[in-house]
This record gives sequence, C-alpha cells and structure tokens, in this order.
Amino acid sequence: MAQYQIYTDTDPANTIKVRDGVRDAAYVIDIELTVLGFDGDESLDEGATGDWIKKQEIKAI
Repeated sequence: MAQYQIYTDTDPANTIKVRDGVRDAAYVIDIELTVLGFDGDESLDEGATGDWIKKQEIKAI
C-alpha cells in the first residue's frame, strides 16, 4: 500500500465542509474511515476536479 500523508482541504471555494484526508498521488482519502479500521482500495472519484474520493477503505495506522 502507498505511503499516505495528511492533507487538509482549506480551499474557501470548496462548497463541501473543510475536512482532513490523506493524499496519495491525485487522490484525497477521507480519514474518517481509518479510525474504523477499514482496509482496501475501492473508491469513487468525487468533486469538480475528481480529486476527492467519496469512499475509500484503508487500513488504520
């Protein structure tokens, strides 16, 4: 699995609430799932630029 880094969306033009995630290449992953212990890499692209992932199950660190 790729190495993930914490990423925070602070774009004021974003209509979705500001939230933390981890960026892997072009993807931003919702970290709320990590605390639930999910593991995997299924995802759906979301957002105007396609850089937000609606759901990504990743292994909790």
